[in-house]
Amino acid sequence: MRKNKPLDESRKTGQTSGTKMAFYSIKIVDVFFDNYAHKKRLMFSLQCFCHFLEMFPLRLETYSHLQISPDLEIEYGDVTNIYNCDTFNENEPPTSDPTYISTLGSDVYEVMSKVNKDAVWLMQGWLFYSDSSFWKPPQMKALLHSVPFGKMIVLDLFVDVKPVWESSSQFYGTPYVWCMLHKFGGNIEMYGILDTLASGPIVACVSENSTMVGVGMCMEGIEHNLIVYELMPEMAFRKDKVHVEVINV
Repeated sequence: MRKNKPLDESRKTGQTSGTKMAFYSIKIVDVFFDNYAHKKRLMFSLQCFCHFLEMFPLRLETYSHLQISPDLEIEYGDVTNIYNCDTFNENEPPTSDPTYISTLGSDVYEVMSKVNKDAVWLMQGWLFYSDSSFWKPPQMKALLHSVPFGKMIVLDLFVDVKPVWESSSQFYGTPYVWCMLHKFGGNIEMYGILDTLASGPIVACVSENSTMVGVGMCMEGIEHNLIVYELMPEMAFRKDKVHVEVINV
């Protein structure tokens, strides 16, 4: 990768909240920039000065290795076998062909496993909700089953409102974490679906053929409602539902 000259004067600087930002064009030699996003997303990507890389196996391995390096263990120690990768979060694949999707998923995991033979792929399940019109059962299965069983964990990201595990037969057998999203963008509102939080993890855990392996929180902001953030982590240690009383004030 090399840094080219700055873009023209009208695009190279911006002003946001009093802070100047400099934008530079980046050139990756011999890489195909795939314009597979539909028009709306393409316009968004152009405004953000970003592009999508076609994930051919050789290139995927080459550039992913920059992010997943054995040097990380030297720098930080042997802290985890779990690696996060969200290939199509709010970004559709170029084709709905299950074979393509399966091959891509297999290639992603291969990169991880070459660096760490015990690697586990952690992936947000947000795409299965936000883009459910694309991710039908064949496409979901292709991605979820593209790695050995137990080597992928899905975050059911918005399960407190839209539980994907219920509509996907427990993510078609893939382990998942019951996650509370609760709020977007740090919005300050006094709300929380307490009855769902007090029962949802238990219902999912004891459901037939459950693949739930944990409870988590993935909120975009925290602590504006202390009751919610006391109750949610408590549910990780509960075997029974918590009775929530409604008190009219």
